[in-house]
Amino acid sequence: MKGIGKLALLSLCCLAGACHRSLQETIPDTGGIAGRAVLTDGRPVEGAEVSVRHTRPDGSSEVLFKTTTDPDGRFSVPDLPVGKKLWISVSKMYPGKELYSAGVHATLKSGEARRLPDLKSGRMPPPMATPENEHLIE
Repeated sequence: MKGIGKLALLSLCCLAGACHRSLQETIPDTGGIAGRAVLTDGRPVEGAEVSVRHTRPDGSSEVLFKTTTDPDGRFSVPDLPVGKKLWISVSKMYPGKELYSAGVHATLKSGEARRLPDLKSGRMPPPMATPENEHLIE
């Protein structure tokens, strides 16, 4: 009887270890971010480029992901590596001029879905080009 009890206990321990390993394998090794690009007066910045870079210890960096903001200035970036220093930058250009620029550093934890604070910039967008004022826009 004692041998059967020990065998059952050993089997349960092995099963528990296998379940623990299985759970660890299903926990994502990535995280995600979401944010919003706005001017200091709160207006959204539509169509701005969002770039996520990983900064290496030697100071060099690599672009991991690029996307653009929606009409409300919102963006979302899934599947980013965890435990790495990331630089999230948002910018908008208008014929060769940078009109909006903001950024923030983040380091994600496994499975984290981080909501960033609004990324604000005081630069104002140019006037909309129309047939009447097209010649005035640089």
